[in-house]
Amino acid sequence: MTALVILAAVVLALVLLGQIRLGAAVDYTAQGLCVRVKAGPLRIQAYPRPPRPEKPQKRKKKKKEPDKPKERASPLAQLRQYLPLITDAAGRLKRKIRVDSFTLEFTAAASDPASAALMFGGANAAVGMIWPLVEQNFNVKDRDIRTRVDFTAQRPEIALSAAATLTAAQAISLALRLAAGFLKANSQSNSGAKAPARQKEAV
Repeated sequence: MTALVILAAVVLALVLLGQIRLGAAVDYTAQGLCVRVKAGPLRIQAYPRPPRPEKPQKRKKKKKEPDKPKERASPLAQLRQYLPLITDAAGRLKRKIRVDSFTLEFTAAASDPASAALMFGGANAAVGMIWPLVEQNFNVKDRDIRTRVDFTAQRPEIALSAAATLTAAQAISLALRLAAGFLKANSQSNSGAKAPARQKEAV
């Protein structure tokens, strides 16, 4: 009986931990970009990183000769290799990521009124095309998008604030799937690279 109670308590604890929401909050203004990571009630600023205290300088050791860099696949080849995994991940995240808040304020402005008006129209057209896709793929709780035009200003201004989360269970499941997929893709690419070398040795 005691073992069953302990097992039930462990299962309940895992279920509750799996419901903790993980996510990130992004703020962009004229002052710059700020990214914070969220884990339940915990908030950690990821960018810009707070300055670290300076450590006492250690004696410099003799530098070893760097090893010859291993040949790696080109970025385009790597992108093609991992594109199916990225696409699969995007599909699995559909409707699982919750956009808790999204606020966008854009002010169109330019050196002449005609350019400012064109910028304002282009911004509205972009929002009209992109935002429906966001709502189709994510669970949006709160949004506030505002665009306006200022014929007296010389430069456009944008302010963005967004926060998105998903449960820890969803994040762990997705991470395990991606890790397994990346390991499999890497092993296949490594075996494919070794095969031609063996063939040359045989010749």
